[in-house]
Amino acid sequence: MKRLLLVLLITACTPAQVLVVDGIRVYPQYWADAVRHVQPMASYELQCPPEGVQLHLLRRQGRLPAEIAAVGCGGTHQYVRLGYRWYNVLDPTLPDRRHAAAQSEAGAVHHRQMLNRLRR
Repeated sequence: MKRLLLVLLITACTPAQVLVVDGIRVYPQYWADAVRHVQPMASYELQCPPEGVQLHLLRRQGRLPAEIAAVGCGGTHQYVRLGYRWYNVLDPTLPDRRHAAAQSEAGAVHHRQMLNRLRR
């Protein structure tokens, strides 16, 4: 019983893995998710094959990617995460920034809650 308790304490105290992208620490699964969403949009909008598009993390919110720059084929686009969606900053459907900031924070809170549930 004591051994099980010790293993549980060690596991609970172990920090979650983080990935450093462009000098910014984020959770690996969230970076992979961001790349999976942004890469195709950037490829289409830059008219560049996916392998020709480089993504750079510009900003995070908590440990979640929040802003990404896509560079390729002579062009650059910037993307922001609002809630669960990624938008090109020039997209006319981009929600109002004040509302978007609240949405983004709500998304970050939800992700933290999910991580806490997974750790239990």
